[in-house]
Amino acid sequence: MLFCSLQSSLWLQYKPHHIAAGAAYLASKFLKIDLTANHNIWQEFGATPSIIRDISQQLMELV
Repeated sequence: MLFCSLQSSLWLQYKPHHIAAGAAYLASKFLKIDLTANHNIWQEFGATPSIIRDISQQLMELV
């Protein structure tokens, strides 16, 4: 999935650590891991929930 994102403008729109956070979010959804127990996990990536949602949506559109 991340390889496919190289063919999009995702890398121009967001910082690499934000894209990593979006990919981690999607992986947690696919693996059915609840990351909501740690509400500050996205702050470790320096990302807001809206950034994570935008990135994950764009990644899903590439699949």
